[in-house]
Amino acid sequence: MATDDRRAVALPEVDVQSYLDKVGDRPVPQGWQPGDLTRLSQEAMVRQQEGTARVLRSAGFLRFTGVGVVGHSADLADIALLSSAWQKAVTATGAALEEVRAARGRIPTDITLRTTLVLTASPSPGSVVFHVEPKQSPLLEVEPHGQTTLAEKIAPRPLADRAVEALVELLASATTGTPAMVDAISGQLSDLGPRVGSAIDGLARAIEATNVTLDASWREPTAPTRRAVVTPSEARFIAEVVEGRGLNATVETVTGTLGTISDRQKWVLHLGEETIRLDIAELPPEELTRWKVHDLVDVDVRVALQERPDGRMVRQHTLLSIRPASGPVTLFAESDD
Repeated sequence: MATDDRRAVALPEVDVQSYLDKVGDRPVPQGWQPGDLTRLSQEAMVRQQEGTARVLRSAGFLRFTGVGVVGHSADLADIALLSSAWQKAVTATGAALEEVRAARGRIPTDITLRTTLVLTASPSPGSVVFHVEPKQSPLLEVEPHGQTTLAEKIAPRPLADRAVEALVELLASATTGTPAMVDAISGQLSDLGPRVGSAIDGLARAIEATNVTLDASWREPTAPTRRAVVTPSEARFIAEVVEGRGLNATVETVTGTLGTISDRQKWVLHLGEETIRLDIAELPPEELTRWKVHDLVDVDVRVALQERPDGRMVRQHTLLSIRPASGPVTLFAESDD
């Protein structure tokens, strides 16, 4: 359920537009949260004193409510699972925005640092609230050399802001559940890559498993508050869309030597010093008798990212097709994120 509280308060559109004309060329968003205009006025004062409102940190709230929350208490394991899933989704989205979309390999340390969030917790009746903000100062990206060299309206936006904004808007759209919106969300996730699809799938499953409603909001200087609310039932729907449309997977072609052939168990494929296990459930039956151990083959494999209960990301390999090798063995290191 996406909310923007537009009916809760009448904001003077002309004042907002006038303000944005001074600080950026982004259009006025359709929805402003109550209190945004007051915050923008405060940021204008900071701008007059400091030259830029970006000295202020962006911040957001993760509010947990629902059956899994009693009073303002919740199981530590559940909250740990949810907050970890949120951080992974933010980092994966940030990586995709920086053109790191592959399912294989680690996310670069620079991207991880720029999307790491820190939190402080405060109780509220009927909910548990985390106040979150980027660990890294925004000025390290806005003013990388310690000097303001660009007009604020064209200064680079910190990656954490861009990542959280994209994630919150994606979740807000996904909870509408209309066929057209499902197609649009599927297209966005396809563009962002399987790592983001897997992270959102993990977040959705964490919400469903803990039976906790996630209310996520984000405030960036000079921008409206972004907010999305995801209930356990909506989370289940999101996970079904991700898995049903294969948005947490990608197809790769690799070359290796067959180490095990079986009609009941996974096949083993040796890639140099690395070994992967291939699920053969989708392999045509006639292929089972064509191959023998030590054959050098090319295989098309669907690689799906999945999260284990301990939080570690693993890759599931499903064998789609197999043929004689046309090149040397594929060499890469399988690594967890």
